[in-house]
Amino acid sequence: SKEQYLRKFIDQARQCDRTVACATYATLMYKKLKFETKSVEESLGLASFFQDISLYNSPFGNIADTHPSELTPAALNYYLNHPTASAVLVSTVDSIPEVTRQIIRQQHERPDHSGFPAGVGGVQLQPLAEILSLINAYLDHKNVVTLELEVFDHYNEPTVKAFKELLTAMGKYTPAESNE
Repeated sequence: SKEQYLRKFIDQARQCDRTVACATYATLMYKKLKFETKSVEESLGLASFFQDISLYNSPFGNIADTHPSELTPAALNYYLNHPTASAVLVSTVDSIPEVTRQIIRQQHERPDHSGFPAGVGGVQLQPLAEILSLINAYLDHKNVVTLELEVFDHYNEPTVKAFKELLTAMGKYTPAESNE
C-alpha cells in the first residue's frame, strides 16, 4: 500500500544525508526569515523531508543519489518531473496540507522561471518553495564560485541574503571581498 511505501521511505530517509541536510537548512531558514506560524514551519519541514520520495522507488530503481548527468534520457525525463510525482505520492496522505504538496511540486522552480518541471516563477512560486529550491541548488553545488555565478542570481535578494548569512554563520560561505 502507499502508506507502507511512505513508512519505508521514512525509514530510508533516516539514513539519507541529503534529506536531513535539506530539512535542517529549511528549519534554519524558517528561523532566519522570522516566519511566525508553526503551520509554515511544518509545511516547509514536511516538504523538505518528502520532496524526493518518488526518486527512491522510480521506474528506474532508486535514482535518488544519481547525478542527472548519469541518467539515461528516459530516467532524466522522470527525474525532471519527480517533483510532480513526489507531490502525487504525498497527496495520498490526507493529513498533509495542500501547501506542502505545492512546495514539493515547486521544489526546483525559481523566481526567474528558470527552474523545473514547469518553469513556475514570479508570483506563482510559493515563497517557501523558493527557499527549498535554493537549498536544493546549494546542496547540488556547495562551491562558492558556482553559487555566486550559477545559483544566487536566480533567486530573490532577501532569500539569498538570509541564506548567505546562514551559511556565513555556519562557516560554509565567505562573502566576496568588496572592491570599494
